[in-house]
Formats: sequence, structure tokens, C-alpha cells
Amino acid sequence: MKTFILLLAFGFAVCTQKISQPGKELIKEIFSHSSELKTVDGLTSSKIVGGSDADISEYPWQVSLQLRNSGSWYHICGGSIINNKWVVTAAHCVDGSATNNLRIAAGTTQLSDTSRTVRTLSRVIMHPSYSGSAAGYPNDIAL
Repeated sequence: MKTFILLLAFGFAVCTQKISQPGKELIKEIFSHSSELKTVDGLTSSKIVGGSDADISEYPWQVSLQLRNSGSWYHICGGSIINNKWVVTAAHCVDGSATNNLRIAAGTTQLSDTSRTVRTLSRVIMHPSYSGSAAGYPNDIAL
């Protein structure tokens, strides 16, 4: 019973927090789990093999991170919505790109769908220990 009350109090505290901008504690919490991420050293293909089409209602938090190049937008990575202002993605996806050349597209699993919601980025926060030159991309996480 004590555990239930403690979890209920914790859940209430989390639900009542201001979510418009992640505080330092939320950023630390997200980044503290980055050591649990798998490395990509053995990656041999950028294509999904044996997959099936998904409906956006199954994964409404999923977004397409897109990069502008020569006036056109290209999908470069996926991301997950964590609140009404922030998306979590891999740091290697945003490393070296100006925020005005990045955007997210949400609300669809089809890149050609014009009904998607598009938002520009105003800020990128990469894990402070991320290094794009490190083997296996440790701490490969960004907001």
C-alpha cells in the first residue's frame, strides 16, 4: 500500500510539472540512460528488411527529422515526441546542422503526406559527452 501511495504521489508530481520546456533535471534524467543505448558498429544496411507499413495511430509520438539541402527537405532520422515542445532523437542526426536547416514532420508515417504537421527547430541540446568521432557513438542522444 505504501508503494502504491508513493507511486501515486510521484505520478501526480510528474503530471503537474510545467512541460513547456524541459528543466535541467529532465535533461539529466534522459541523458543518464544514454549508456544503455546500443551501439551501431555492426550496422550494414540503412533499409528495413521484412518490415510492414505502420499506421500513425499506432505510433503517434513518432516524427521525421528533416534536413534542408539545396532548398528541399530530406528525411534524415526519426524522433519521439516527449512533450508539446521537445523531441528526442540521436545526436548524430543533428550534429553539425544549423537549427534553421532542421525541422520535424509529425502526424504521418508517409513522407509524401501533405496533411502532416511541420515545425521548425529553435534549439538543439546534445548530450554534453557526445562525440561524433567516438567508436559506437556513445551518448548519442539529443533534444
